[in-house]
Amino acid sequence: TAANDAGSTTTQIGIVVYATAGATVTGTVILPMSVSDVSYVVVADTDHSGDNGGQAAWAIGTVTGSSFVYTMENVPAGTYNFYAIIYVSGSMMMGAPSEDELTTSDSTFVDISGTGSYVVNRVCYSRLPPADNADYFWYPSFSRSLVLGTPVSDFTPTFPFDWEITSYSIDTDSWGALPAGLTLDGATGAITGTPTEAWDSTLYVIDVEYEHGTALTAIRLNVSPTTGATINGTVTLPVSVTGKPYLVVVDTDDDMTNGGYASVAAGSVTGSSFEYWIENVPDGDFVVYAAVFDVSDIWLLSDISPGDYLSDEGTLVTVDGPDTYMADRSCSLIE
Repeated sequence: TAANDAGSTTTQIGIVVYATAGATVTGTVILPMSVSDVSYVVVADTDHSGDNGGQAAWAIGTVTGSSFVYTMENVPAGTYNFYAIIYVSGSMMMGAPSEDELTTSDSTFVDISGTGSYVVNRVCYSRLPPADNADYFWYPSFSRSLVLGTPVSDFTPTFPFDWEITSYSIDTDSWGALPAGLTLDGATGAITGTPTEAWDSTLYVIDVEYEHGTALTAIRLNVSPTTGATINGTVTLPVSVTGKPYLVVVDTDDDMTNGGYASVAAGSVTGSSFEYWIENVPDGDFVVYAAVFDVSDIWLLSDISPGDYLSDEGTLVTVDGPDTYMADRSCSLIE
C-alpha cells in the first residue's frame, strides 16, 4: 500500500525464494493491434490451463505499441505453457482475461531445465467476437475467372481469428451450385476441382459457422474457354495500417466506384504497401484502382467512405491477350 495526503492505492507482488538458480526466459509478444500504456503479464504456467492458476513465474509491466519484450529469471526446471495477457480495459489483479482483453493464441509446451537461456515468443489475439460478423473472412479474390479444364489452385479463404470453425457451406437454394467440376470443402472452405463447362459470372455467398456465431462472404466465379491476362502491381498507402481490408478492382465502367468490375482482388494489409495479382482478365479497357477500408464492410463492395483510402488516379489499362500487365497504384485518404 502507498499513501499520501491525497489518499492511498494498492498493488500485488509475488515473491518466491529458490534453493538454486533457474533458467532465464525471454521473448517477444506480438499484439493484433497497437495499444497505449496498458498492463501485461506473461505467465509460465505449470498446470497448462491458460488461466491464472499454477504460475511458476511471471513477467509484469506495461506496453505501448504492437509488441513488447519480456524477461523471466530463475524459472525452475519443468514443462510450461507460456502465455501472455494484455489488459486493454481491465485490471491485471482480476486474474484470468475477460472477453475484452488480448491473450495468447497458442498453448505450446516448453521444457525448461538447468540454468540456461530460453527464447519463448508469443502471439496474442482479441478474445472479442467481431463487431460485424458479415465481413470477417475472405477469399484471395472476390471475382475469379477460371479456365475450362484447368484445375483450381490456391482458393482457400482467410479467417483472421483464432477461433474454432465448425463448417463452411453454400446456400445453394438461394444462390445455386458451383460451376460443374468444382466442390467446396466443408472443413476448410477451399474451392477445388477442374471446371468442366464454360460458366457465366455468378455470385455465391459462402457461410462459415464458428465458435462465436456465423459469418458470410461473397465470391463471383466464371469459367472462360481460354486463358486471360494477369494484372499485378504494388499499392502504396500514405500511412502504415494494421489489418485493414483492401480491394483492387478492374473496373469496366471507368467511374472508380463499385460498379462494372471485371475482376477484384480482396485481402488484408498490414503496413504501408501490398502486392496483388488478378488472373484471367478478359480483353478490354479498364481502370484498375485500389481501396483500403477503415472498417471491414467489403463483401458487398460498399462505397468508399471518409477515413478510407482510394487510388489517386484512374489511368486506363488496355488488356489485349493473355499477357501480364503492371498496374501500380497509390492511395490517398478520403476526407
